[in-house]
Amino acid sequence: MAFIELRGIDYFIKNSKDNKTKLFENLDLSIESNEFIALIGDNGVGKTTLSKLIIGQTTADKGTVRIEGNEISKYKLFEIGDRIGYLFQDCELQLFCNTIEEELLFKHEFGDGITEEAYNKYSDIVRALSLETVLKTPINKLSTGEKKRVAIGTILMNNPKFIILDEPTAGLDSKLIEDFRSIIIELNSKNIGILLITHNMNFVDSLPSKIYKLTAGGLLNEC
Repeated sequence: MAFIELRGIDYFIKNSKDNKTKLFENLDLSIESNEFIALIGDNGVGKTTLSKLIIGQTTADKGTVRIEGNEISKYKLFEIGDRIGYLFQDCELQLFCNTIEEELLFKHEFGDGITEEAYNKYSDIVRALSLETVLKTPINKLSTGEKKRVAIGTILMNNPKFIILDEPTAGLDSKLIEDFRSIIIELNSKNIGILLITHNMNFVDSLPSKIYKLTAGGLLNEC
């Protein structure tokens, strides 16, 4: 049983009241929980839409999406988020607090409280993502690369089994891209699955990932 499974997916873009374009037709995709997949394709073919179908932010016009064998409609959005972390292309959309500590511990503070276990996990993630030197810097003053690491930190605090990364190298220089490469390879080595959406083929070529190409009409082929 695949961790993520899409079967017979049709999806229409509603251009106007009576006009729509079919983005996907009869699309199938199966992903195991520890797989590392790079999803490539031209602008407009639906890479981000496909990822949002997986996390329940978008609904298919036809077909089924399953996570761990269960239809996605059986889950609340936060339950999907506990299983699949999502890094937006604009990571600032998922950062709300003033400091890194507040951001990473936010869910715990407003849940069961910040336990010793939660704080130890926070400390481990800060070290793993090399955020120690910027802990006192307000999040809105961080660089793009630092903000992306903070956003990944918030995802990791949920202990996800799988992470989707939408254009994670956008806005990063070559040094930060290499740092990011090391981070996601390390995550995958710990059996966290990765779906990487990107146009950066140099980055893809440096990764131990399967490559799938999405083309117009929802044709999905392994390269």
